[in-house]
Amino acid sequence: MVILGVWRILNERNGRVFRGASMLPRALVDCIVAEARLWDKAGIFRWSNFFCE
Repeated sequence: MVILGVWRILNERNGRVFRGASMLPRALVDCIVAEARLWDKAGIFRWSNFFCE
């Protein structure tokens, strides 16, 4: 989960620096959560280990 979070934050930073694009913090968190769920479906990451749904 940490790797995913850091990856998305660095991508956002690069977008701001090199493309002038920015994302609201809440939108960034939503992207991280959505991607974590995809990782869970792929068996890379167990979402249920971190959050109870």
